[in-house]
Amino acid sequence: MAQDATSNGIQVLFPNEIALRVRDLVSASQDFLIVVTPYFRPWAQMQSEIERAAKREVLVRLIVREDEVPKLADVLAPCFTSGVRVLSRTRLHAKLYINESAAILTSMNLIESSANDSWEAGIQVTRAGAPESYRRLLRQADDLIEASEELPSPKRERKATTAKVLAGPPRTSGACVRCGSRIKFDPEKPLCSECYPSWKRYGNAEYAEKHCHSCATPHATSVAKPLCRPCWATASKAGLV
Repeated sequence: MAQDATSNGIQVLFPNEIALRVRDLVSASQDFLIVVTPYFRPWAQMQSEIERAAKREVLVRLIVREDEVPKLADVLAPCFTSGVRVLSRTRLHAKLYINESAAILTSMNLIESSANDSWEAGIQVTRAGAPESYRRLLRQADDLIEASEELPSPKRERKATTAKVLAGPPRTSGACVRCGSRIKFDPEKPLCSECYPSWKRYGNAEYAEKHCHSCATPHATSVAKPLCRPCWATASKAGLV
């Protein structure tokens, strides 16, 4: 039945299977997971799957609607503890769930009432079957991450992080040290979602990369040292390093 709704790597999902497909996508994540949901109050199994993904060192980013953040302290606390990076965006309305293999674009928020009681619609796009459609969805997700504000983890508030030390004046735009595409500025995470999986296969933080994470110009950098000498010098003169 599901196979009949599939065409070239794009599958129309029936309302009663969307929640299960999203859960399967979360549990299958190996390299990265991006969860875009304006309203976030998942059922227990889904919450556990997200936390388990982060604990097995999947790069998990959760983007929620900004005005919902004050209501989410109880569900965000275990996410922070497990290593999920939480961001917020004003007027967020899209719902998108994406990992290194597939993306689900749907009307379903990650809340229990949506999964159990609401009539939802959605499609699933596989990277292998529809690479261009998958790439476009991933690019939109990356653009959203760049335009969103990361919430400070309670653990990170205890001391200055490497990102704060290296960043200099507050900024939001950086570059992937491997491909040079624009991403959110964070020297602790200087790779885009497309390049991170290939880097993770070996996990060599000293491996030579091609771009400065700060100014985006071609320079010999690495995940361990994502800034070029001039950008590092600027931060040093400002007394930040």
